[in-house]
Amino acid sequence: MKFILQVTCVLIVFLLQTPTWAEDSQNNNQDHNTISSAQQITKANPDGIYWDRTPDVLFAIPIFKVTVGADGFIENIIVLRKPINPDAIDTIDLAISAMKKVQPFKSLITNGESVEFVQTFLFRDDRRFKLRVLDEAQNFK
Repeated sequence: MKFILQVTCVLIVFLLQTPTWAEDSQNNNQDHNTISSAQQITKANPDGIYWDRTPDVLFAIPIFKVTVGADGFIENIIVLRKPINPDAIDTIDLAISAMKKVQPFKSLITNGESVEFVQTFLFRDDRRFKLRVLDEAQNFK
């Protein structure tokens, strides 16, 4: 009886630590949402983007958690990381404006559910930006 109880406890711990298919699917959806939204933000802001190599020292790196409703419109934006440089605080508004230009986020429209993504903006001192997820895809480093 004691052995069965120990095996059962080990099995429960194992199952709790093993990611489920639903979690894998959710992570894939979050990756899709981040990449898709980054592509749409870039397309909607051609004058605010830079395409060359990301500088070693950036002017600002604000990070946002964005909730988009089932209709593709932004429901909520949370600033997860503010710029350290006090002269760069305006990059928060620039990034939010860039995201709002996209509305509705057509590729994120769902059947009745809101979606979330996190976006990291890489600002140069001329206040042009690149989105980190797309910078990583360029493989400049």
